[in-house]
Amino acid sequence: MKITFGMVAKRFLLAAALMTTSCLLVTGFTYISGDKKLNIGSKKSSEKETEKEKKSGYDPSTSQYEDMSAYTICLDPAAGGNDEGNSEESRAEKDDNLTLAKKVKDILVNEMNFKVEMTRTSDEDVSDEDRVAKANDNNCNALISLSRGSYINANYSKGFENYIFHEEPANSLALSSYIMEKLNETGAMLSGSTMKGKPGNKSEDYYTNKASKMASVVVLTGYVTSDEDNEAFDNNTDAIATAIAEGIYNYFKNGVK
Repeated sequence: MKITFGMVAKRFLLAAALMTTSCLLVTGFTYISGDKKLNIGSKKSSEKETEKEKKSGYDPSTSQYEDMSAYTICLDPAAGGNDEGNSEESRAEKDDNLTLAKKVKDILVNEMNFKVEMTRTSDEDVSDEDRVAKANDNNCNALISLSRGSYINANYSKGFENYIFHEEPANSLALSSYIMEKLNETGAMLSGSTMKGKPGNKSEDYYTNKASKMASVVVLTGYVTSDEDNEAFDNNTDAIATAIAEGIYNYFKNGVK
């Protein structure tokens, strides 16, 4: 049989087509035509991504909470890095604050669909100025600093306490009140209230309350110098985190800005 140039060319094109098809089945490819881009990957990879999406995130069909995606919350775990915060023996406030902040964030994001900024996500040094800048620069709607206290009066200093700017701005007072209401409902610690300034000094403010442009509150979840408070914190961390998140949720749900 006489082999012509046309026959050779056809066989070459057929072989090339078969090789290309094999590659597509194994690795996937990206095809670009005009202004359209089609990504074709392996079926196994796509199934993994879909499964990952199903396991996380807010689902309005199952959540008991309304969608709060219009609001951004800044969570500020006080202290960190070289600053241990208030401490007692081997217990450092900075660790408790970060543990609690991560739990609050998880509830806000995955159950209520808030957007959340964190001033720190690990044991790191963060200045007061940088904490406030995080909230202000990201146009957050509320700033909640999580803290724990140390004794001023050994017979009195225990339980929940919230602190706001000493001029008592209405939005901060409302935010604090909603959070404190839910905290007191837990019964985990001695019931508290909202106060202005700092512990022991009503005219001196926390920097986060003084310099922030939005509703802000310092939530003090007991005293590290109180064995009773420490036990309550350890045994009720999830309940405390839920209470803080639900207090924030109620503030926005009820239209207080």
